[in-house]
Amino acid sequence: DVEQSHQYALRAYDIAERKQNKQAKILAIIQIGEYYLNRDKPQEAFPILQQAYIVANVIHDSLYMGIAKGKMGVALYLEWKYSPAISYLQDGIKLIKTYSKANAHRANFLNTLSYIFSRKGFYTTAIEYAREALEIRQQIDPTGEMTARSLNTLGEFYLLQGNLRKAMEYFNSALQINQ
Repeated sequence: DVEQSHQYALRAYDIAERKQNKQAKILAIIQIGEYYLNRDKPQEAFPILQQAYIVANVIHDSLYMGIAKGKMGVALYLEWKYSPAISYLQDGIKLIKTYSKANAHRANFLNTLSYIFSRKGFYTTAIEYAREALEIRQQIDPTGEMTARSLNTLGEFYLLQGNLRKAMEYFNSALQINQ
């Protein structure tokens, strides 16, 4: 339940603050920011995620800096602020690229970049980012829901590009996973 997760994150933040555990504090702040992203409140999420980035930067934690920066990019994307979103997402990806445990975040950030470039009409670039997200998701869970979503996204982009054959290949692959 989203509300319960939000309450846990708030409690975790309080505990981390009392114990002066900066990494736990950063994680709690990111979870609070995610709550607002999931509620489609990017204007509220952005400053919270920015706070997570600042704390992570103070302790030189590039993993959490990258996650926070990428999620800030997602918030900007949801506000239709594509140019700064691209910059934040790309910076986030660079910061977390060496951390395999952050691959799911990296795939999500790449997927968000693919949607931005698709909306701008740059389908070739959108497809490149979507393929990279798909590769990561296939490594994580080849028959999982996120892999199916990536396949479907690629199908959509090929359809927008006018390549029906390629679009159908990706749509069919997504359907095989979803059955």
